Amino acid sequence: SKTLDFQPALLISDVIMPDMNGVEVAIRVREMLPDCEVLLLTGQAAAVDLMQRARSAGHNFDILNKPIHPDELLRWVSRRMKRDSGGSA
Repeated sequence: SKTLDFQPALLISDVIMPDMNGVEVAIRVREMLPDCEVLLLTGQAAAVDLMQRARSAGHNFDILNKPIHPDELLRWVSRRMKRDSGGSA
């Protein structure tokens, strides 16, 4: 297995992308970095099916619908990072 030069604490990705969708990216990241938080963003109904298939395979990721206000995104990141560092959420 390849060692990463960096260990991100958070992945934020769109669900619908060319070549590889965000759910596939999230699954691969979690395989390499099990403690990495994952937030998926979507503005398309097609993402619901992708998320349901991922959950049925045992993969659970947070998802927010676009458009998302920057303040809402920052609140989510702040809560998640506090929780992971042992702070209260």
